Amino acid sequence: MKRFSLLLQLLLPIISFAQSNFKRGYIVNNNKDTIFGFIDYREQINNPISMTFKRTVSDDANVFGLKDLLGFEVEGMVSFKKYVVTISLSKTNKEDLSIGIDTSNKIDAVFLKVLQSGENITLFSYQDNIKLRYYVLEKGNATPVELIRNLYYDPHNNSVSLVQNKYINQIQELLRRFNLTRSESELKYLKFYNSDLIKMATFINNNKERPKFSSARFFVGTGVSISQARYKGTNELNSADARGNTSIMPMASVGVDLFFNPAVRKLIFRTELSFLTGKYNLSVTSAEAAKALITHEFNQSVINLTPQLVYNFYNTDKIKVFGGIGLGLNLASYNKNQRTRLNTLNGETFSMAEVKLEKFYFSFPINAGVVLNKRVEFRLGASVPEAISDYLGFKLEIQRYKLGVRYLFGKN
Repeated sequence: MKRFSLLLQLLLPIISFAQSNFKRGYIVNNNKDTIFGFIDYREQINNPISMTFKRTVSDDANVFGLKDLLGFEVEGMVSFKKYVVTISLSKTNKEDLSIGIDTSNKIDAVFLKVLQSGENITLFSYQDNIKLRYYVLEKGNATPVELIRNLYYDPHNNSVSLVQNKYINQIQELLRRFNLTRSESELKYLKFYNSDLIKMATFINNNKERPKFSSARFFVGTGVSISQARYKGTNELNSADARGNTSIMPMASVGVDLFFNPAVRKLIFRTELSFLTGKYNLSVTSAEAAKALITHEFNQSVINLTPQLVYNFYNTDKIKVFGGIGLGLNLASYNKNQRTRLNTLNGETFSMAEVKLEKFYFSFPINAGVVLNKRVEFRLGASVPEAISDYLGFKLEIQRYKLGVRYLFGKN
């Protein structure tokens, strides 16, 4: 997971240049002046150390850092506040864990992200290249305190990893101070995740806030699959004279999108389940003196599961332009899988040895499209040719294109 996060951190600055994302917001400078304008709010994993701001849409943009601001807020999306806090340095990646509890830390000024705020506490998060942390600021206190969770190897058995969930005791103490109670089992299974901690902070603050932005949405789709089958390698049907039909068949899909940042919704992890079919007829006339028509006919039905990454290169409320790549897992069934040889001189037809077609294979799809008004998505997709046979001398593959429309459900 850590390697995946680091990869995203390397890729996001490269793909984010395509479009600035200025949203209404404000900054608070060191004189505690609130200045309204527009903030370039982009997809990122780590908490920011700077931000880009301009007073009006037409003004030049300026970059402000930790030394310039007390905080900033993107209207209706996210808020950051600067604090000097104690930052734990213990690792969470398995290969980097310490032997015994690592209590090392540093003190630094950072922008903390506000997750939940109310009458009793404010819950923050802070992510850097080491790990994700959570902080709580009690009403009347000046400095947020980190909620501690340590992963480490047992000093007596270095092959066993252990976890110290100190944050549960810290939350129990908060509940006690505000005369609140939660069951022992609920606290025992309180996860070190945004959702669980936000829910607990909401309870401590005696309010019923719900997240402003949904972290997921569902979709259904329909369209057409346009495909062709072809032989490669040493096979009679791999010929310049070979003919094959283009199969145009309906398809249907359902799926779910998970947003890396629900407020921005630029980077999306999509999982899609599709059903599609194809009907194929390949033929060639042999070059022998006694001409023969060789044919291979087969029908294919496919259940396709595709996890993929989708990125909105252009991202506004009215229109979004996206591209995506993924890995397809295909479970296929076939009927009418037959090869024949027709002697054109005497009209006799002979059955030929059947080509074994793969029931499971991978595909590598690429997609692009547009989303209108956050609800209707039009997309064009293509796959690297999909091999559906496994022979040394030749292969049968399918080249597939998809045209489709989806309807996106969920809170915008």
